[in-house]
Amino acid sequence: MTGKPLYRLSGNIIDRKQRQGIDGLTIYAWDKDIFTWDDLLGKAVTENEGRFEIAFEWPRIRHFWTLWEDILDWRPDLYFEVYYRGKSISDFEVFYPDVAHPFRGRSVRWNVPKDVGDIKVELDGPTAKEPSAPEEFTVLGIVVEPDGQPIADLTVKAFDYDGQKETSLGDDETGTDGKYSIWYSAEQLQPEGKPWPDLIVRAYDKKGNEVASSPLHVNASAHEFIRLVMRNETYVGPSEYTVLHAKLQRLFADTDIADLTQEKIAYAAKKANLKTTSIELLVKAAQLQRKTALSAEVFYGLFREGLPSELPELLAQSPDSQRTALLAAVEKNIIPLQFGTDTAIQETLEKLKKLIVQQAFEPPPGQPQQPAPAALVATVLPEKKKQEDFIEHFITDSGSAEEFWKKLASKPGFNKDLAESVRFALQLGALTANNLPLVQKLQGMKQTGEIKALADLAQYDEKGWLELLEASTEASTSDPPPGAASNEDYAKALARKVEAAFPTAFATYRLKEDPNAKDIAIFFDKNQEYELRGSRLDSYLKGNPQKAKDTQNAIEGAGFDFEKTIKNVRTFQHLYKVTPGFKQTNALMKDGFDSAHSIARLSTKAFVDRYRKACGSLAEAVASDAVEEDAKKIYKKARQVEAMTSNLVVAFGPNIGRVGMRAVPDEAVQEVETPDGEKIPEWSTLFDSLDFCECEHCRSVYSPAAYLVDLLHFLKKRDSKVAGKNVKEILFERRPDLGDIELSCENTNTLVPYVDLVNEILEDAVVKEAEGPPRPFVPFVLSADDVESLDRGHLSDTIKNKFSANHFPLSPEETTIDVRRPGEWWRIETLRCTYTVQKEAGKQGQAAPVKVTTRSRQTSGTAEERAATPQYVNPDAYWTLRICLYPWSLPFDLHWEEVRAYLGHLGVPRHRIMEVFLPGERRAILEDPGLGLAREYLGFIPEEADILTKPYPDPPSKPKPWKLWGFEQLTLDPQHSIPDPADSTLRIASGHWLDVLGSRVDVFLQQSGLKYKELLDLLETWGAATLWGGNGGRTKSQKVFIQAPAENLDTCETSKMRLDGLSEIFAIKIVRFVRLWRKLGWTMRDLDRAITAFKEEAFQESEGKSITDQFITQLSHVQRLRNELNIPVVSLLSWWADMDTASYTDHNAPGRLQVPSLYAQLFRNRMVTNPLDPDFPEDPDDLGRGVPGAPSTPNTNNERPKLRDKTATLTAALGISAADLTLLIHEPRVIERIKNNDEEPDDKLTLSNLSKLY
Repeated sequence: MTGKPLYRLSGNIIDRKQRQGIDGLTIYAWDKDIFTWDDLLGKAVTENEGRFEIAFEWPRIRHFWTLWEDILDWRPDLYFEVYYRGKSISDFEVFYPDVAHPFRGRSVRWNVPKDVGDIKVELDGPTAKEPSAPEEFTVLGIVVEPDGQPIADLTVKAFDYDGQKETSLGDDETGTDGKYSIWYSAEQLQPEGKPWPDLIVRAYDKKGNEVASSPLHVNASAHEFIRLVMRNETYVGPSEYTVLHAKLQRLFADTDIADLTQEKIAYAAKKANLKTTSIELLVKAAQLQRKTALSAEVFYGLFREGLPSELPELLAQSPDSQRTALLAAVEKNIIPLQFGTDTAIQETLEKLKKLIVQQAFEPPPGQPQQPAPAALVATVLPEKKKQEDFIEHFITDSGSAEEFWKKLASKPGFNKDLAESVRFALQLGALTANNLPLVQKLQGMKQTGEIKALADLAQYDEKGWLELLEASTEASTSDPPPGAASNEDYAKALARKVEAAFPTAFATYRLKEDPNAKDIAIFFDKNQEYELRGSRLDSYLKGNPQKAKDTQNAIEGAGFDFEKTIKNVRTFQHLYKVTPGFKQTNALMKDGFDSAHSIARLSTKAFVDRYRKACGSLAEAVASDAVEEDAKKIYKKARQVEAMTSNLVVAFGPNIGRVGMRAVPDEAVQEVETPDGEKIPEWSTLFDSLDFCECEHCRSVYSPAAYLVDLLHFLKKRDSKVAGKNVKEILFERRPDLGDIELSCENTNTLVPYVDLVNEILEDAVVKEAEGPPRPFVPFVLSADDVESLDRGHLSDTIKNKFSANHFPLSPEETTIDVRRPGEWWRIETLRCTYTVQKEAGKQGQAAPVKVTTRSRQTSGTAEERAATPQYVNPDAYWTLRICLYPWSLPFDLHWEEVRAYLGHLGVPRHRIMEVFLPGERRAILEDPGLGLAREYLGFIPEEADILTKPYPDPPSKPKPWKLWGFEQLTLDPQHSIPDPADSTLRIASGHWLDVLGSRVDVFLQQSGLKYKELLDLLETWGAATLWGGNGGRTKSQKVFIQAPAENLDTCETSKMRLDGLSEIFAIKIVRFVRLWRKLGWTMRDLDRAITAFKEEAFQESEGKSITDQFITQLSHVQRLRNELNIPVVSLLSWWADMDTASYTDHNAPGRLQVPSLYAQLFRNRMVTNPLDPDFPEDPDDLGRGVPGAPSTPNTNNERPKLRDKTATLTAALGISAADLTLLIHEPRVIERIKNNDEEPDDKLTLSNLSKLY
C-alpha cells in the first residue's frame, strides 16, 4: 500500500460516422502541468468495441504527496492523445458524463475527480483491427532534470537489443519542452521476423556524451513512453517553491510577487487551493531577495524549516542552523536541488555573513532615529574597515564572551586596551538602549577617571542619571528612548538596570548614606564581589578567610559588633531575595522584618494595610500609587520562600524539635568538600537519621486530620471582611461541627457515603427553615453519680432530666451509650448527633465533675455498616417533608420509601403483597378504588394522593390553593417574597399570587418547575378544550394562552410574556395534571387522551372538582397493561373508549411536528391506502359520508357504508385478512346485532365500530 489515491479513467473510442467502437487505437492520458512539461498518467490500447481503461496512482510521485499535501489541493488536469500505428490523430472530441460540453483535441479538463467512467472519444478513424504484430512502432518521452525541468537540444536515440548487440531504430532532438518522439518499423527489428522490440533509449549532449539512459524494456509495446532523467538520478519532480511560484505567476502575471498585498494573497489561496501561510512566506522571501539580492529560494527554504522570517532574527541564527535548514529544505524538495550543493550552501552562508555586517551599519528596523549598532563601535574604532573586521570577528566566534575578548586583543590591529574600550562601549550601549550621546558622555567620564568600571555607575540614583542625561550632548533636546515616556522615566529605567546588574554595589552606595546601616555598608564595600541574590554568607566567609578577617577588622574598627553585623547582612540578604530591590528591602528592615517567614505570618490584607498606613517607610520605597501592588508582590514571593522552606523541613528533617540531653553533647554539622573546594553540610548531619519507628498514617503529619488542622490554622491567620473576625471564625459560624470533629483514626479511615453527609446538611437546612436555627450548644455538667450508669450504658432518668433541662431531650429508643474509656470518657449516640461526656480533673477535696463537652457528629462502626445505614438521621426533617405541598416533588415520606425500596430489592413490590393478602377476587380487588391498591401501584403516598383527590389540601372552610404554587400567602410582600428568575439579585415582593403567576411566563415556569416547551405541550393538548375550560368536545377552545407584548410580538424572552386567562380553578387543575403526568411517566398528550377516554369530571367541568379514586384506578389498569404488554397508551385507551381522534403538536420535535391521531394513523395513512378512501374523512363525525366531489361507496338509502363494503381499506389498516374481517364483523361480541334481527350485524361505518374492530 502506497497511501496514494487510485484514479481510474474508462470509456470508448467510437467512429463519428459509423457510431461503432474502434479497436487497436492507442490512447495516452496526460496531466497538464502549470510548467512547460507534462506528466504521462497512463496509456491503453482499445479493444472490445473501442473499450479502454487507464488506472494510475495520484500523485504520480509519492514525495509530492507528503510535501505538498499541506499547501495544495492537487488533482490531475487531464487531456488525451490518440495514435493509430504510430501516427497521431488530432481531430477528436472527448465527452465526459458529468460535463455538458465536449473537449476538442488536447483541450484540458482541470481538476478531474476520481474514477471517471463512460468517457466517449469520437473521431474519424480507421475501422480495421490492429494486427497481432504492428507494422509501425513509436517511442515517446521527455528528458528532464530530477526536479522535472526539461532539457533541450539533446539527441535521443532508440536501440533494439537482441542479446548481443544493439540496433539503432531512430533518433530525435529534444525541443524546449524536453520531449522527443521516434518512429520505427517492424523491419528494423533484429533478428528478422522479431515481433516485439527489446528497447533501450539513450540521450547524448552536443559532444556525443551519454547523459541519460533507460533500463531495457523487454518485449516493449508498440507505443512506449519513456522518461529519461539526467545522470540517471531519481526523479523527484519540481520543488515546492517552483510549483508555488509558478501558480502565483500564472495568477498575477503583471504583478511582482514581492508586491502582492494581503487581499491578493487571500484571493490566491482560495483560487488555487493554496495555504495562506505558504504564500506569505514566498512573498516575504521575494521581498528579501529584492532587498538583499540573495535568492528568494534560499529565504523560502529557511522559512519553511522554521527559521525566523524577519531578516535581523534570521541573521542572528548560527551558520550551523542555517546550513542544516538549507540541506533539509533541499532534501524535502522544498527548494530546487541546485541550492543544496556544497558550493551553493557555502556561497549562501558567506552572503548571509556579509548581510550581518551590513545590518550592523543600519538603524534597527522601524527605528530610523536610533543609531546603528556599528555607531557604538565607531566611538572607539573610527575606521570603517576596523569596524567591519571587529563585527566579522564577533559574528564568527563560537567561544564564550571572555574568550572572545581575549582573542580580540591578539588580533591584528587590536590590543588589550582597545578591546576593553570596545567592550565598555558595547556594555554602555546595552545599558542605555544605544543612546549614543549618553554613551559618549560616560566614555569621557571613564577617560577622566570619574568612573573606573561599569559597576561605578551604581552610585547614580534617578536624579543623578537625569543630570547625566541633561549634561550629555543633545540629550536635553532629543526624544526619550523607545519605551520611555520622558527623560525622567528613562532615568528611572537606567537606575533599575544598574541595580539589577550590580546589586551589591548599588546597595553599598545607598547604605553609606543611612546612619543606621553603616556596618552593612562597610561589609559590602569590602566584599564587592559578594552576590546578594546568589552567594551563601557562611560559605563565602569560610571560603575567603583573609577577606573575612579584613572585613572584621574594618567593622570593629568603626565601632560595630562583627557578629551583629553578620546577622544584619544575613537579614538584609534574606529580605532582598523577596523584594524588587534595595528600597523595598531597606523599608522592610526598618519595619522590623527579618525573613520571608516573618512576612508570610501575616495575611495579605494585613501586610498591605500595615504598610499602607505606615509612617512612610514603604511609601518612600515605591511610588505612592503602586504601594499595594508592590506589597502584594513582596508578600507572594515571601509566601513561596516560606512554603518551600517549610516543605524541606517537613520532608527532610523528621527529627526537628527533638529535645536534647545534657549528658550527650550536640552533634556539630559535619561538612564535606565539593570538587571546587567549597564545604557544604552533609545530608545526615542536616536531617539526622531517616530510620524511625513505623507510625499509622492516620496519626502522622500526612494524615487527613493533620491537613484539616493545617487548613484551619491557615484560615485562622486570614482576616475576613467582617471586622474583628478571621476566616476560621466565619466558617465555624456556618459549620460549627467542623471544630468538634475528633482527630481520630476511626474518623479518618471509616468510609462514609457522600450522600449521607449531603443528607445531614440538607436535613438540618429543612429543620432550620421550618423551626428556625437550632439552639446553640453550651457545655453542661452531669452528676458524679451518673458515672456508674454511663459505664453500664444505661440512660438513667437523672441523665435524661439533665439533658432535658438544657433543651436537649433524649429518647431511650433512639439513644445508645458508647463507653470509650470506663470512668473517664463516653459517647451518647442519638439519631441526630453525638454528645461527648468526659470526666474532668477535680479540685482537691472535691469530686471530679462529669461534663458534656461537645455536641458533634463523629463516625463510628465499620464501613459496611455505614454503607448500609446512615450514622445520623434527623426525623424532624422528614416530618416536615411529609406534609410539604411545594415544590411538586413533595411531599416525601421516608418510611414509605424505605419500605418500597427494601421490598423492591427483595423482588416483591408492596402492591403485589397487597394483592395477595387483600380478601376477595383479584378482579374485584383491582377495581375497588377504596383499597388504595391503585395509589400504591402508581407510587403515590397518601399525602400526595390527597392533593389530587381532595378539594383542596386544606379544609374546605379555609382553602389556600396558593400554597400549591410555593406562595406563603395570598398577596406577596417583602417578608413573603419569591426569587425573580430574570435577576437572581432581586425578589418579587408584591402582587396577588395569580397575577404574579400570570403576568410573567418565566415566573410560571419557575414556580411549576416546567420547561418552556413543556408549557407549550400543556397548553396545546386537546385537553385545552376540556382541562382549560373548553366545551367538552374535541374542538380546541383554548382559554389559557401565552401572550407576547404588543410592542414586541416576536420576543423570545419569557420574562416579557404573560399567561392570559389563568384563574384559580385552572391553577389547581394544572397542579393536579402536572403531578399526575410526572408520576405516570407518560407524555402529556397520553394523559390528556386518558382524561378524554375516561371522561374524568375533574378536568371536564369548569367548576373545581377533585380527581376521583376511580380515575386513579383506571389509570393504574392502563399502566399495568402498558408495563406487561408494552403496548402504547393511545392503543390501550381504545379498549375502554372510542379510538383517539385528536391531533397534537410535539414541541420537542424539530420543526414542532404534528402528531396525528390514532384514527388518522390507521385509516388516513397514505403509506397504507393511497389514494385515501373518501369515506374516511379527516373528521370522524363524517365517516361514510364522503367528501364533496369525491367518489364514494354507492348506497340507495343515503345511509353510511357498511364495514363489509370497506374490506380493502379495513384489512390494509388493521393488518388482517378479509376472512378475519368477516369473522369479526359477524361476531356479536364485537359488532352488535341490528334490532329485531339477531343474524344481521349492525356494521355501519362508525367510529364506535372501527374502535371495536381495532
